[in-house]
Amino acid sequence: QTRYMPKLAQYGGRLNGIPFDFHELIGALAPRHLFVNAPLGDTNFKWRSVDAIALSARPVFELYRVPGNLRVEHPDCGHLFPPQMRQAAYRLMDEILK
Repeated sequence: QTRYMPKLAQYGGRLNGIPFDFHELIGALAPRHLFVNAPLGDTNFKWRSVDAIALSARPVFELYRVPGNLRVEHPDCGHLFPPQMRQAAYRLMDEILK
């Protein structure tokens, strides 16, 4: 996605050349909570890619015995953070920070 990650554009068509793996970045966040809003109609980021990355990172969360701390939601909208997702994220922050 060149708009949000312009330096990755130099790897166009060469995903194996990217010097890191997205699932390893996500796995490094374990055991902390991660809430991902990946809308089904997002044209900037593909929800299937998000799911593939989360699936690959999930074993790290399982290793820490917190698989529920990696949460991926798929609202039926475009590149938005709809109110119901925003409220879910706020509830999670409230739970964690109390």
